[in-house]
Amino acid sequence: MDITIRGREIDDAAACQRIHSYPEVYQWTLQLPFPTLDSWRKKFERQANDGAPGFVAEMDGQVVGEISLFINSNVRIRQTIGFGLVVDPNYGGRGVGQQLVAAAIDYAFNWFGATRLELEAFTDNQRAIRLYERMGFEQEGVRRRAALREGQYRDVTIMARLA
Repeated sequence: MDITIRGREIDDAAACQRIHSYPEVYQWTLQLPFPTLDSWRKKFERQANDGAPGFVAEMDGQVVGEISLFINSNVRIRQTIGFGLVVDPNYGGRGVGQQLVAAAIDYAFNWFGATRLELEAFTDNQRAIRLYERMGFEQEGVRRRAALREGQYRDVTIMARLA
């Protein structure tokens, strides 16, 4: 099956809500469980108004992954762009995440003029960390007990790729 990467639309909110509703997805993000459709629509509208692009991956006409880029409003760090990535667990291991990250790298460096693309991942999310390392990201440090997950504060790894 072919993967198509395209710009995210407000109408993709329902698909992204579905993907973020899987426990095996939301446990690895900084999002709260059980997101509402309305909250996703508002989030996409806010990001669009802020000029923060997002992309989705489609297979057979169904959205199976999403990546959001985060643009800094502080002029002194505008060259740094962050991102968040999710893939439908039913489509894991098929290259969806890799293609979404490749699209983010291209967009950030070749269209936004970024010099740094960064992310945070839970330190025990080794599958994601391996993907990011394969895509040229390096681990820069650990924020200890930085994010709450299932009632416990967990360590988060900071990773970046420079242009």
